[in-house]
Amino acid sequence: AEAARQLARHTDNPDLQLAIMDLLSREQPPRVKAALYRSLGEITGGASGTEQQFLDALGDESPRVKEAAAGALRYFKGNQQVLQALRRTAMQADTISLFRTSVNSLVEAADSAAAGAVTSLVQNVVSSDSSGHRAIYLLQTVAGQEFLERDELINYLELLAGANYSYGIRSAALDLLISFDNRQERWNRRIEQLLADSDPRMRLHAVKAVENLSFLDAEALLQGTMLDEYDGRVYYEMRSAVRE
Repeated sequence: AEAARQLARHTDNPDLQLAIMDLLSREQPPRVKAALYRSLGEITGGASGTEQQFLDALGDESPRVKEAAAGALRYFKGNQQVLQALRRTAMQADTISLFRTSVNSLVEAADSAAAGAVTSLVQNVVSSDSSGHRAIYLLQTVAGQEFLERDELINYLELLAGANYSYGIRSAALDLLISFDNRQERWNRRIEQLLADSDPRMRLHAVKAVENLSFLDAEALLQGTMLDEYDGRVYYEMRSAVRE
C-alpha cells in the first residue's frame, strides 16, 4: 500500500497513469486498491473524462476503496454527475469517515452555480440525522461559505442546539451561532431559553455566550435568574459576567 501511495509523487511520468490502471485491473487487497485510487486521483487531478473510474469505484464493496474514490472526486469541480454521486454517497454512507470524506469532496467540488447539491444534502441530513453528529459536521463544513443563506444556517443550528440532542451537538451548534448570529433580539430569546435548560452545562455555555457577545446586556439577561441558579459553576460565571 505504501508503494501505491508513493506513485502520486511521480506525476510527471506519462506512463504512470497507465501503470496504475493496469494494477487496478488486477485483483488487489482493499488497502492497496484504495492507495492506488488516491494516487490516481492526484495524478489525473480532475482531468475531463477521467471521472468515471472513480464514480465506478464508489460502488466497490470495500469502505476503504469507496472513501479513496470519494476523496479523488474533489478535483472534478462543477461536474454535475460527480456532485450528485458525492451527494448520494454522503447520504448512504454507512461510516462517519466515508460521510465526512464525501462531504469534504462535495463542498470542494461545488461552485456557486452548483450549490444545489450541497443545500439539498444539508436539508436531507439535518432532517434525517437523529443523533446530529453528521448534521453538525456538515454545518461546520459549510458555515461561512456561499451555499446557505445566513438565516437558513441559523435556523438549522437552532434546531441542533435544542434539547433533543446531546450536549456535544448542542454546544457545537451554539458555538457556531455565536460566530454567525449577531441579532440581539434572537439572542435575548435564546439566552432566556437556555438559562432555563435542565442541563447545567448548557446554562454555563449560555452565560459564556453572553460574555462573548458584546452587544448583549449581561445584567439584564442574568440578574433575574442568578439567585435561583443551583449549580455553583453557573452561578459564579453569572456573577463574573454581571460584574464586568
